[in-house]
Formats: sequence, structure tokens, C-alpha cells
Amino acid sequence: MGCGREVLIGVRYCGGCNPSYDRTEAVEALAREIGFKPVRYDNPGIVALVVVCGCPTSCPLEKDERGTSCPTFVMRGEEDVAEARNWLAALLRGP
Repeated sequence: MGCGREVLIGVRYCGGCNPSYDRTEAVEALAREIGFKPVRYDNPGIVALVVVCGCPTSCPLEKDERGTSCPTFVMRGEEDVAEARNWLAALLRGP
């Protein structure tokens, strides 16, 4: 998806008050496997956003500070990591 440039994926983490999995490791593993650079969700160069919640409460969804219109995926738990992998891979593959 681009001419050798790093693909930037914005990541918005929850506050981590009750995580059921290692959110940071999940994102780092996805980045390694798929080949993107995870950056803050408010970075103007992102092509997509992954909202990483530690539990089903999904606190980050209560406030959208960026008002993004880019493609967004919400991970609510470890069970969503495989779906996030598929979503990101398809997104970066393009049409």
C-alpha cells in the first residue's frame, strides 16, 4: 500500500483498568505479522485506526477525540485479535 513507505496504523488504547489480555503485545504482534507501524491515534498520517479495549466495556468508544473518518476496527478482547489480523491484512492489500 504505497511505494516502500511505512504504513501508519493509529492505535487508541483504553486506560487499562481491567485488561483481560496483553493489549500492547497484541498490537506489536499484529504489526510484526502484517507489516505496519503502530502510532498514536491522532497522527495525521494514519490510514486506519485500531481501538484496543482491554475488556468488553470498550471505554475508548465513549469519547472520539479525533473525529476520524478513516477505517476503524475495535478489539474488545483477545478473541478479536484474529479478526483484527484479517481486517488489517485485507485493508493493506487493497481492492
